Amino acid sequence: MHVNGLVVLFLDSRGFGGIESHVFNLAKGLSANNVSVEIVFYQSYGKHVLFKELEDNNIPYRVLSGSLWSVVRYLYTRKPNLLHTHGYKAGILGRVLAKILKVSIVSTFHAGEPGTGKLKIYNLLDRFLSPLATCISVSKNIDLTLPTKSVVINNFAIEPRGASRHCFARKRAKIAFVGRLSPEKGPDIFCQLAKQIPQHEFVLFGDGPMLPDLMRFSNYVTFKGHVQNMDEEWSDIDILCITSRYEGLPMVAVEAMLRGIPVIAFDVGNIKELINNPDLGSVIRPSDIIAMKLAVLDWVKLPGNILKERKLKIISHTKKKFSSSAVLPQILAVYDSALGE
Repeated sequence: MHVNGLVVLFLDSRGFGGIESHVFNLAKGLSANNVSVEIVFYQSYGKHVLFKELEDNNIPYRVLSGSLWSVVRYLYTRKPNLLHTHGYKAGILGRVLAKILKVSIVSTFHAGEPGTGKLKIYNLLDRFLSPLATCISVSKNIDLTLPTKSVVINNFAIEPRGASRHCFARKRAKIAFVGRLSPEKGPDIFCQLAKQIPQHEFVLFGDGPMLPDLMRFSNYVTFKGHVQNMDEEWSDIDILCITSRYEGLPMVAVEAMLRGIPVIAFDVGNIKELINNPDLGSVIRPSDIIAMKLAVLDWVKLPGNILKERKLKIISHTKKKFSSSAVLPQILAVYDSALGE
């Protein structure tokens, strides 16, 4: 690893989701490897939920004014060795300005959904400008949408401290959704699933534009809202469901599996790379609620000794391919390539 000087992680963020979780984990990993890192937010949307986490972990961050000039001034005065962008807005601005100011640039492409309206145009422009950077994709499917070659690197999470529960502690299992309440994440599908399995407890963690409509399922689902730190919640979750219509490689699935929690997910994005064995979870045909229901019931019925063995397999598999220690060296190698070292 030859990264010297400042690495800036640049994003435009209103709330906390997969990109924010990735950036936070990446900043922690870089800091642990003695890389000087700073997170830069393009503009302020008020008090961000990530600020306290960054402060608690002594990770420096800065919030710009949301103007082109504020990015130019920051790059010119701070002179980072490398700028690493996340998300379409940071990617578009960062790549153009980095080339003009001769700053080494890496861009990670996280999202698999094409979007609609203005978002679709931004995503197309983001991909069109991808040749200006050394690129990382979090799934093979995303790599195929780019007009330039990218390095496919798995999403990763920091390994949790402490032991996980190794068996369902009650007859009524707790089944969770964790994510933004927006159409691409499919929280409505999760709620429809809950309605079909009322004998188990369904809990939804997250906030977003679909929340008012989803409240009609309040007899079947407990709505927890956004939880800044899921560490205590994970220990009480038996199964995680990924009901997304579009994905890259969902961070929340990696976080769950590092704790031995089985994930039942639709076959979108790079899910099959994460769950490549039926002992690790279940991969379901997209939008097939009946198949997901049957998979949930199959996992709940597993005898305790078999479930314990599977949980240990889940943890071992995820650590080998999706932990910080497994993935961070690959990202540092991309940094070296972008820096010409």
